[in-house]
Amino acid sequence: MRQFQFEPTAGDPFRVRDYTLGTSVGTRSASLGLAYAWGGGDLDRHARHERLVLGSVTRSRFASLGLAWTHDLEVSGDVLQADLGIRPLAPA
Repeated sequence: MRQFQFEPTAGDPFRVRDYTLGTSVGTRSASLGLAYAWGGGDLDRHARHERLVLGSVTRSRFASLGLAWTHDLEVSGDVLQADLGIRPLAPA
């Protein structure tokens, strides 16, 4: 859970929260995860969307590749993110 506090005008603060529930499976060389996220708090003042997230990480000796796909369940708009990591201190 992450909580954010907003105060658009002095003396009128409000809070919203992001909740995430997820699970994963994998080995040292590859893993796959799935999560569901939703909002709470003063959503009428700052809407939070429900979403599904699917992610994976693949590791080799010298590099790792991560992929995450986020699907918004309330509006049209998916996000695909890729990460490449160099592992110069990886175990032999």
